[in-house]
Amino acid sequence: MARLIVDTREPAHVHDALTNFGVSYERATLDVADFHIYRDDRLLFTVERKTWSDLEASCVDGRARDQLLRAASNARSHNAQHVVLLEHASVLTDAQLRNCVYGKDNRGLRARSTVDRLVLQHGVGVLRTANVMETARTLQWILEKSIKERWAPEGGQHTCGAYYGGSVQSKKSANDGNPQAAWTRMLQTVRGVSETAAKAIAETYPNAKSIVDAANATDNSKRLLDAIASVQTSKKRKLGKSTAGRVIAALCGPT
Repeated sequence: MARLIVDTREPAHVHDALTNFGVSYERATLDVADFHIYRDDRLLFTVERKTWSDLEASCVDGRARDQLLRAASNARSHNAQHVVLLEHASVLTDAQLRNCVYGKDNRGLRARSTVDRLVLQHGVGVLRTANVMETARTLQWILEKSIKERWAPEGGQHTCGAYYGGSVQSKKSANDGNPQAAWTRMLQTVRGVSETAAKAIAETYPNAKSIVDAANATDNSKRLLDAIASVQTSKKRKLGKSTAGRVIAALCGPT
């Protein structure tokens, strides 16, 4: 039997939203994360709820990264999956999202970089929700899947990239001992990077270290952006600056 435990410090409107959807839950003071989902005695998911504005604010002093990575590490120690629900993030406009990568809004850029790192480097599942009601509905959906389909994270496998409207599965058996296969799958968790594009990037930059080294070796961030943007993904298409910027931000942080 699956059960949901909600941290006692969650605000009243979260409890109201869960009640509105008829979600049964227990209250407890949790050391990490805001929600825990169990099946029988096994911890399946630790879930953290953050509004986009809260994430932006906490990224300024580095609290967000430390807090989220601690929660992800705790989940791994229980062979569970850590999930972050980014509330209000799904209603960001295209202009706001572009500003997170290229704009002068340093808080937005840091928040976007933190999210990209969570997905790309640490296998954290990230889901965007429009409001608290959608957050409650998402929790209900995860809980129902855990009950009806005995759905659970598998050892050596995690699903990434839900933040970007899709998912990419990284599985040890799928990599066949090939580090480059794992690298191309990691690249696909960045929004705008298809399998074909990931393979094209990997031909020029065979691992994450090669991009980080390239970033450290140049004093002109635009030069690196142009170099990655010019990667040929087909006979007629290049990767482009928008996607290249997201790849750099995911690996190197704000530039």
